[in-house]
Amino acid sequence: CLALCSGTRYRANDTSNTFAHITNTAHQDLDPNFVEEKCVRLWNEDDIGRILVKDGTCADLSVAKERIDHVIDQMEQITGELFRAYRHEFGVFAPIENCFEHYGLDFVVRDDWSVFLLEVNPGPDFKQTGTRLSKVIENLMNATVDVVFGLGSGVDGLSIVFAND
Repeated sequence: CLALCSGTRYRANDTSNTFAHITNTAHQDLDPNFVEEKCVRLWNEDDIGRILVKDGTCADLSVAKERIDHVIDQMEQITGELFRAYRHEFGVFAPIENCFEHYGLDFVVRDDWSVFLLEVNPGPDFKQTGTRLSKVIENLMNATVDVVFGLGSGVDGLSIVFAND
């Protein structure tokens, strides 16, 4: 999972500063405070976990890992529910036999660590990973080819959240 962060500090009472409220990378690129290395992160213990400890959000890496795992569990549950709900809705979700699609799902994580789905992108913008994390997309594409040709089971750490049996 990618975490796209703002380069400008969020302040709830300042709704005029769109850089603090819109984390879309295309918009963030215009912000003079946006630094890819700081604002485009991986939602895992090594990347986000260290930030959560450093800024005092979590007492240590074990607490950060619990929070991160809890958020990922919620994302997986929401994603599974989404695809189960649209399984028979062919006007919206039209899987083609023996084909695959990549979707980009955008979530928001609240202060209380609850997760909400914002939108689903049928054509995700893979360049949002930036140059530092481009290996993430390269690994995803390699794993997709491996799965398609029966060479492997996918990317380590990914979970099946929906299977159309």
